[in-house]
Amino acid sequence: MNYIGNFQEKIPAGLVDCILKNQGIKTPVYQPEKWVGHEKIESALQKVEQAGYDKLDRNFYQFTEDTPCMQPFIGDLQWVYEFVDNYKQCHWWIVKYNSGDMQPMHIDPHVIKEPKVIRFTLMLTDYIDGHVFVYNNNKFLKDYKAGDLFRWGDSNNYHGATNVSHIPRISLQVSFIL
Repeated sequence: MNYIGNFQEKIPAGLVDCILKNQGIKTPVYQPEKWVGHEKIESALQKVEQAGYDKLDRNFYQFTEDTPCMQPFIGDLQWVYEFVDNYKQCHWWIVKYNSGDMQPMHIDPHVIKEPKVIRFTLMLTDYIDGHVFVYNNNKFLKDYKAGDLFRWGDSNNYHGATNVSHIPRISLQVSFIL
C-alpha cells in the first residue's frame, strides 16, 4: 500500500454516521459462486474451504450506490473518480466490519479477471487496536487516520480484514478498470 495523502475534508459530512446507523448489504464471507473462472481465485477458494471458513455463518456489510441510505452522498463521492484518467469503469463500495466481522485472506474476483486494475482504499475511521487489515505477504496496515488514502501496489494481492475491537471499522474501496 502506498500512502497518497489525507482527504478527510472530502469525506461527505454525515457519511460515517449514516453507515454506523444502517446495516448496509449483508454480505456472506463464503461466496463460492463468485470465486470461479480463474485459477488464482479458485485456488483462494480451496484455501478458504480447507481452513473451514465455508462452515462459518459469518458476514460483513457493504454499501454501494444502490444502497438506499447512500443516495444523499452519491454526488459528494464523485471526487474519487479523479485519481485515474482514461479508465473504462470505476467501481466503489464501502465496507463496514462490526465487532467480530471478518473476511479471510482472499482475492477480489472483480479485479482478477481484468488485465489492468488500479485500486485505492480510503479509511473512513481512525485506526484503533483491533482494526486489522493484512495484505501482500502479511503486511499490516495500521496507524492510519480517517481520510488516509492508499493505492494498492497490486490489485490482485491476497488480503483479509477483521475487527476485534469494540468500534466498527469502515473503509471506502475503489477499483479502476483500465
